[in-house]
Amino acid sequence: MMRAAAFALSLLLAGCSTDRAVLLAPGAPGGGPYAYRFVDLGGTDAGHSARLERSIRERLAEAGLLLVGAEGARVEVRLAELRLPSGDTRRGPRAATGRIVSRVHVFEADGAQRVAFEVGTTDARGALDATALLERHAQGIVAELR
Repeated sequence: MMRAAAFALSLLLAGCSTDRAVLLAPGAPGGGPYAYRFVDLGGTDAGHSARLERSIRERLAEAGLLLVGAEGARVEVRLAELRLPSGDTRRGPRAATGRIVSRVHVFEADGAQRVAFEVGTTDARGALDATALLERHAQGIVAELR
């Protein structure tokens, strides 16, 4: 029974992935804490964009990577794509899937760019709700910054 439950869970999560692509890698992103800036490049729904921004900020704070009120190294998250699952099956299978793509740039205190990478989170099977997909994306960004 336990084995069947584990297999079912693995099938459910098999459709969810977070991937990373290095855009510029002169130095490792590790370090921090960072001042934080969020930019929505995709012109997405302001409410969803704000939820993602808040989720990233909270995950950075929990990880001890958020620098508040001081100058220093900076991380800039540029949201390139945000498509959340709608749960409306009448709109077809694409409405049930979600995808988030962010380009993350880390800058030194003097403004020199240290590293840039892209994080993409996809829920191809529609297994996650919008909140879970936003959280998974935020966790993926923080994991790369550690």
